[in-house]
Amino acid sequence: MDDVNNIKSIVSDVLAQYNVELVDFNLHLLRRAYKIKVVVSKKQGITLDECVKLNKEIAARIEQNNEDNFLYDLEVSSPGLDRVLKKEKDF
Repeated sequence: MDDVNNIKSIVSDVLAQYNVELVDFNLHLLRRAYKIKVVVSKKQGITLDECVKLNKEIAARIEQNNEDNFLYDLEVSSPGLDRVLKKEKDF
């Protein structure tokens, strides 16, 4: 895996499989490891268990494609009550 687009593509594929919306995606290189933050939501709300399941699935897919053996820290979370409103439908 050689770029941000590959990681984002994996995230998008997993979320589509579980019918989950991508609210925000951040990827930063900190020292020698990537910090990947994925914020997700569903119409009926998303649970902690669902975030854990998505985290495991995304991590497994990244590992399958991690030819460069880069280090990363993956966080999957819900937007929470203090979420930043970015899209028209957020309002």
